[in-house]
Amino acid sequence: DEGTDIAMLEEKLIPIKNKYLNEESSLFFNLQPVQEIHLNSSMTFEIEESGSRDAINFLEIISIFILVIAWVNYVNLSTAKAVDRAKEVGLRKVIGAGKKQLRIQFLVEAFLINVIGAFVALIIAQVVAPAFNSLVDTPILIGVWKELTFLKLLGLFTIVGTVISGFYPAIFLSNFKIISVLKGKFRNSKSGVGLRKGLVVLQFATSIVLIACTLIVISQVGYMKSMDKGMNTEQVVAFSNPETMPGDDDKYEETMGVFKDRLLQESSIISVASSSIIPGGESDEIWSTSGGVKIIGLTDRLEATTYIQIVDDKYFELLDISFIDGRNFIKDNLLDDTTAVIVNQAFLDRFNLADQNVLNEKIQFGRDPEGDKYTIIGVIKDVNRTTLKKSTEPTCYFFDRVQINSLVKLSPKNVATGLERIDEVWGEMFPTATLEYSFIDDRFDHLYKEDRRFGAVFSVFSGFALLVAVLGLFGLISFIASQRTKEVGVRKVLGASAPHIVGLFYREFLLLIGIATIIGVPIVFFGMSSWLDNYAYRINFPWFVIVISLAVVVICSLITVSARVLKIAAMNPAKTLKYE
Repeated sequence: DEGTDIAMLEEKLIPIKNKYLNEESSLFFNLQPVQEIHLNSSMTFEIEESGSRDAINFLEIISIFILVIAWVNYVNLSTAKAVDRAKEVGLRKVIGAGKKQLRIQFLVEAFLINVIGAFVALIIAQVVAPAFNSLVDTPILIGVWKELTFLKLLGLFTIVGTVISGFYPAIFLSNFKIISVLKGKFRNSKSGVGLRKGLVVLQFATSIVLIACTLIVISQVGYMKSMDKGMNTEQVVAFSNPETMPGDDDKYEETMGVFKDRLLQESSIISVASSSIIPGGESDEIWSTSGGVKIIGLTDRLEATTYIQIVDDKYFELLDISFIDGRNFIKDNLLDDTTAVIVNQAFLDRFNLADQNVLNEKIQFGRDPEGDKYTIIGVIKDVNRTTLKKSTEPTCYFFDRVQINSLVKLSPKNVATGLERIDEVWGEMFPTATLEYSFIDDRFDHLYKEDRRFGAVFSVFSGFALLVAVLGLFGLISFIASQRTKEVGVRKVLGASAPHIVGLFYREFLLLIGIATIIGVPIVFFGMSSWLDNYAYRINFPWFVIVISLAVVVICSLITVSARVLKIAAMNPAKTLKYE
C-alpha cells in the first residue's frame, strides 16, 4: 500500500522466513522497487543485463558541459564586443534609459537567442533522432514534439541558459559611464579581459576532460575484448541440443553419442564437447548453490554462492583450458568420476588455499553432515565465462557424458564447410528440431555491446563539445584580432614577421591551455579512476590519454588562431595603420 514503511515490512518477513526456511539460513526476503531494478540493481540471476546508472550520469554531465561551453561562448563574445556597443549604451542613457531598462533589453536579447537556439535544436533533434536511436540501440526519441518531459526540460534549460548567458553581459553593459563612452575613452576593463580568459580556460579544461574520458572508455572496452579469458574460443561454435523426454536418458545419450561421432568424422571439425552452459553468457545462464560449502578437514562451511557447471571429458581440451594440478575427467571412469569434481583457482582463493594441495580432498555442499561428498581430482586456471566487468566466478565442474549444449571446434581453414556439415548431420538426425548456433567469440563480443555503445555516444558528445568550443574560440579570436589590427601593423613596420606576430597570439593561448590542463587532469584522474573501479578487470590509469587530449586541444586551438591571425598579419601595414 502507498506509504508503507519498507524497513518495518522487511522486519515482519523475518519470522516467515524462520518458519518456512530455517533460522540458521542466510537467505532473506529483499524488497526492491521495480522501477529501480533496470539501472540500480546488479544481483546474480537478474532477468536481463541491467543498465548503467553511471553511464547515464556521465552523459548527463557531458550534455551540461556542451551547454555550458555554448553559454560561455555567448558571454565571451558579448563582453568582447562591449567596445562596439558602448556608444549605443551611452546614447540610450543620454536619452533617458535607466540601468533596469538596459538590463532588461540585454536579457531579452539573450532570451531570444536561447529560444531560437531551442527551436533549432528541436528541429535538429527530430532529424537526427533515428540516427541517435540507432546509435544507442534504443528508441529514446520517437517524436520530439510529443515528448512532454523532453519539452519541459528544453524549456527549463532555455530559461536557465538565459539567466546564465545573459546576466553578466546585462550587468556589464549597463554599467558603462556615459562621459567616458561619449568621449571615446572607453576600453575593455581588465576585469572583463580576465573574465574572458577565465571562460576560455573553462572551455579548454572541459574539452581536455571530455577527450581524455572518451579515450579511457575506448581503452577499457578494448582491454576487455583483448584480455586473455583463460580459454581459446576461436572458431568454436555452440548450440543447444534437442530436448529429451523424461525417462529417455539412455536413448538420448546414445543418440547424442552417434551425433558426436558423425561430426568427428568430418575433416573440417576438430573436436566436439558438451556442457550445461555455453561460455559468453549472462549471469542467469549458469547454475549455482548458496546453501554453504566446505572442504572437509580443511575449511569451515562457507555461506557463499558457488557456481556449478557440468561438462564432459572433452570440454577443457576443446577450449584449451589449462590444469594447474590433477587430471581431467575420464569418459569410461564412471565409477570414480561420477563423484569427482574439478575446481577453479577462484574457488580455492575464497578459502585462502591457492598454494595448498587439495587433490583427493572432499567437498561437501549444504548443511547436512551426511550429505554427498565429492573428491577433488583437478584444479584449473581461472576462466572468465562471462563479462570481465565481474571477477571470475568460484566454480565447481562435474562430469556427465552428455549435456544440454554442444561445442564444436572448427578447422580454421574450413569454417564454412564445418558449419554446412553440422547443419546437414543435424537435419538428418533431428529433422523436427531447429538448429540455432552462435560463435562463442560473438557471444563474448555481445557482452560488451553496452560498453561499446557508451563509448560511441561519449565520443559523439565529446566531439560535439570540442566543435562548439572551437567555434566559440574562432569567434573570440576574430574579435580580438580585429581589435589588435593596428598593433599588428605597428609591429610589422618595426620589423616583426608574420610568424612572430602569430607566435604572440599562440603564447597567450598556450598559457591558458596550460592552466586548463592543471584544472582538467585531476578531474579526469579521480572521475575515471572511480568509473574504472566498476570493472573487476581494468586498465591502469592511462596517462598517455592526457597527452593525446592535450595535443588535440592544442592543435585545434592553434589552427583556429592561425586561420584568423595570419590573415591580419599578411595585410599591408599601410592599411592596418588606418584601422580604427
